[in-house]
Amino acid sequence: MGLGVGPAHAAYFSIYEISKRLLLIEDHLNNPAAHATTGIFATVASDVVFTPMDTVKQRLQMGSSPYKGFIDCVRRVLKEEGFWVFYGASGG
Repeated sequence: MGLGVGPAHAAYFSIYEISKRLLLIEDHLNNPAAHATTGIFATVASDVVFTPMDTVKQRLQMGSSPYKGFIDCVRRVLKEEGFWVFYGASGG
């Protein structure tokens, strides 16, 4: 999880600041819809990074985990089940 927390927070705060500038929140401080929108964008960006990391963490925590470590888990899941499994889609 330590590997994913930094990039996830970086994605969150980067997108939050970019969205804030694009929606001109600095000029309209009392616009709840703009603040909510920036929060949504930031959360989605963070989840794009964090969700695959959580998937790997859960697979490594299984009592009978067949994986030798983080890299092995990522490689095997990509090869055997595909990229979208990291986001909850069933493998093909």
